[in-house]
Amino acid sequence: MILTTIRMHPSIELYKEAFEQVVEEFVKRYYTDEDGEAYDYYIVSWDYKWVSPSVVEICDRYWDIGQIIEAIMHDIPKDILFEWYDKYVDRRDEQEHYRNLVSYAKWARPVSPEEQARPEETPAKAKQYLEEAMEKYKK
Repeated sequence: MILTTIRMHPSIELYKEAFEQVVEEFVKRYYTDEDGEAYDYYIVSWDYKWVSPSVVEICDRYWDIGQIIEAIMHDIPKDILFEWYDKYVDRRDEQEHYRNLVSYAKWARPVSPEEQARPEETPAKAKQYLEEAMEKYKK
């Protein structure tokens, strides 16, 4: 194969190593079984003629490097991450407009049954939640 004869530029090799380290960290955080063993991942997409990896497949979910980095950098909880993926990446809910991962993680929250039963209290709670979120965002 031609790729084996091409000598990679050192910075490309560094990118590949960094990519693998970031993906392995992502797998450790979000894809470990009950014994603490990490699941396997597979590189399924490459940018620029098979030189730089860009998308991995883990347990039938496809993650690009940007999503992986955002999840790690913002320490997004596993349940929020997978909920976002199912809702926006798999596009199961075609009625809603797309929201990026970080926005979803910061602003998404389930509406409790109590809030649904008492809609008159919802604006006050929403204001309180917004103030708490803004404080968290400032940090």
